[in-house]
Order: sequence, then structure tokens, then C-alpha cells
Amino acid sequence: MNEHLGSPNPDLPWCNKCEKNTPFHIVKKGSQDVTVFYHCNNCLNDRMFIPSLQKKALRVYVIFGTAFMLLAIVSSSYLFKRYGFDVGWLIFIWPVGFFLLIVMPFFLGARRSYWDWHDWVESNERTQAKHKSSPPKGLDG
Repeated sequence: MNEHLGSPNPDLPWCNKCEKNTPFHIVKKGSQDVTVFYHCNNCLNDRMFIPSLQKKALRVYVIFGTAFMLLAIVSSSYLFKRYGFDVGWLIFIWPVGFFLLIVMPFFLGARRSYWDWHDWVESNERTQAKHKSSPPKGLDG
């Protein structure tokens, strides 16, 4: 399980400090060891993540966030019409505030981590393409 390839692997934990797939160890936390954390063996970073799972989490955040905001807009517009500005405004403010203060930080952190990995993959691919296109100098046959 702790195999590491030279090329990027979205299914292995990635260390954002070392900026590569590094050797890691698993730490389980919680009352029944259900929460799993990956710790980098090189720099002892405890914030490693699996990019493929991070991408799925981003999709879930977007879907639920959009549904949540639409529900807030629809319910508040109904309450605007029925009870007036005061009640409708309060019903709209609470979900929006909850979304911005609670959900958005998780989304932005997951997005930043995933795009850091994505940028690393692209730079790794450019480096490999550059090395393939230019053979080593001084090896005239």
C-alpha cells in the first residue's frame, strides 16, 4: 500500500509541503478509529490528501452548496411575498451566513489543495516532455 511511483498518482496520498507522492504512514483517530489521516514520513506533514478523493469532495461541495443556496433563495422569496421584507430577509441571511462561514472554508481549502496537486502534475508532465525531446548532450555516436 505504501508504494510510490516516480510519476503522479491521484490515488496515493500527496504531501503539499514536499510537493510529491512521498512515503507515508496512516494514523487513525476517533472513538472507533474511523477517521484516517496520512502523515508524510519525509516532513511529518499531517495534511496529506488523496487527490482523487479531494476531487470527489469538491463535486459534493458544489452540488450541496448550489442546492442549499437555491433552497435559501426559494424559501426566502416565498416568505418575502407572504410575510414581508423583515421575515424573508432573516430567512435568507441565516442560510447564506451559514454557507459562507461554515461550508466555504472547507470548499476553498479542498479546492486549493487539489489545484496545488494539479499544478504539480502539469509541471511534472512538462519536465518529462522536455527531457524526452532533448537528448543528453555530449553523447555523439
